[in-house]
Amino acid sequence: MASTTDLLAPITEPEVLELQDHFYALVGSGGEIAEQEKLFHPHYIWSPLPGSGLTLTPTENQKLHENLTNDTHTLQPLAHLIELPPVDGRARAYCPGDFKWHATKPDGSNIDCIVHLATIVERRPDGDGLWFVMYWGNGFEYLPGSAELDL
Repeated sequence: MASTTDLLAPITEPEVLELQDHFYALVGSGGEIAEQEKLFHPHYIWSPLPGSGLTLTPTENQKLHENLTNDTHTLQPLAHLIELPPVDGRARAYCPGDFKWHATKPDGSNIDCIVHLATIVERRPDGDGLWFVMYWGNGFEYLPGSAELDL
């Protein structure tokens, strides 16, 4: 167990980007759902899929990706990193930002878009990095010539 001081240390942008990168690498490679779920607080909030009204879980999100190839997520700097009051003695932060998403559909067309995202992250109780408390997709901005995600 990490010390109380460590658990309250301010969350940094590199830590948030490392968490996001780990998650997107698992999603893009078809990583095990159990591994993905370890990156989320047991009582996490996941947004509806932008424009669809479908609420996703890590399992449902993985199903959206399973028939795609060249599935890559390119991190962008966070728009902001706002410290929130600690919860249960652990630091939390609100982290809005975007990432670029590219994937090839089975018909050979490419999805290229910017995904607008807002997350809340907190330090894990064991002190081993961060996990998502909230993962909220605010929308897709399809780039010119992009195919759209089939829902």
